Amino acid sequence: MYGAVAHIKDKRNPESRRDWLLNHFAFNARKNRTHSQHQIWQRDNHPIILYTPKVIRQKLVYIHDNPVRAGIVARPEHYLYSSAANYMGQPGLLEVTLLDDIWNDIGFVDTGM
Repeated sequence: MYGAVAHIKDKRNPESRRDWLLNHFAFNARKNRTHSQHQIWQRDNHPIILYTPKVIRQKLVYIHDNPVRAGIVARPEHYLYSSAANYMGQPGLLEVTLLDDIWNDIGFVDTGM
């Protein structure tokens, strides 16, 4: 987490939302007892078993839509650090291994998980 905050704080890195991000992370840190100055991720997690291609697709779309729901971008593929552009057939900033086999349920046997 420190690396991400340091990157945002470094004025040599282009970031139009620098102040907004740092204020948001500081606000979140005040809501917990870790005494951290910045909190980027949610404090708790709820692991989900990715047991079918349908569930994997659902979670991938959910993750891609997070920056849209947060009002950061208008479309998922516009978020620079997302794999959404890669899945749209566009080049992204990050190297991504696409999960090609999740787009259909052919050959999948539901084991009842």
